[in-house]
Amino acid sequence: MPSPDRNILQFQKIEFQHKVSFITYADFESIIIPYHSVQPTNQRSYTEKIARHEPCGYAYVVIDANGKMLKPITVYRGPDAATHFINNLIKEKDQITPMFTTIMPMNLSPEEEQFNSETRCYLCKHLLENDKLRDHCHLSGRYRGAAHNYCNLKYKMRKMIPVVFHNLKNYDAHHIIKCLGNFKDHEFNILANNMEKYITFSMRKNIKENNFTVSLQFIDSFQFLPASLQKNNLSIISIAPLSTASTTTLSLPPQPYLYHHNLISTTTTLSLPPQSYLYHHNLISTTTILSLPPQSYHNHHNLLSQPPQPYRYHHNLITTPPPPLC
Repeated sequence: MPSPDRNILQFQKIEFQHKVSFITYADFESIIIPYHSVQPTNQRSYTEKIARHEPCGYAYVVIDANGKMLKPITVYRGPDAATHFINNLIKEKDQITPMFTTIMPMNLSPEEEQFNSETRCYLCKHLLENDKLRDHCHLSGRYRGAAHNYCNLKYKMRKMIPVVFHNLKNYDAHHIIKCLGNFKDHEFNILANNMEKYITFSMRKNIKENNFTVSLQFIDSFQFLPASLQKNNLSIISIAPLSTASTTTLSLPPQPYLYHHNLISTTTTLSLPPQSYLYHHNLISTTTILSLPPQSYHNHHNLLSQPPQPYRYHHNLITTPPPPLC
């Protein structure tokens, strides 16, 4: 049995109280590329693969400890979106890393009287003794409170930047994991449920510069908010509209219609095509869809034929008809 002075379970991981200094929120968009294979036999059970998801773009934003964006939202549309995304994150990390090592001087003049009157550590809440000292934010220089020397040493910024996806485990992680082999100079730590679902994973450089390295920690917000973002009724930050040269989007085509990366940019959509027709990247650039497809065309889930002639494209972007969808 524990002694009377040690029979109370207390929180001791003071370093985990520190809020992250920077956080990244990201999301992928994908095109759905249908498979064309022989008709499976019904003599035994089988799983029929009808399409695969290929990332065609992403967007992310980096937020600091004060809730402000470090720069405008980064948006990319094009091929190799997952590899391009990781490369951009590494660049962002390299730009942020010097901020972790720079200590701003403490501006104490307004808080001097408050420090002298404080009798308890603002971190562990225990009485202060001879080891009382001032704790401040190393990024802003803001005075935070009086603390024990031990608590002050434990309470430090973690060398980590969270990268948050909603539903990372079930979707976005598949795109990222596939491209991690391209980054030979990084090491990875993965926590998985099985070979297909990853709860969280991190990456950081193998070579430490001045014994200091910052890792990227990918986490799933769905683990904490198990519903769609719309149902969670999250507040949306008001952001000025993005300016994209030669782009006029009146309405967005359904997602599986985008079946080529080049169909995503400089698109004027006058009417909505069927969802599964976009399965190639080239269909997303400089395309004007002039008319709705006939009702007889369905998406690839119905396994019907390719769309007939009423599809018209500006500047004859498609020189060859798309492959059949069945």
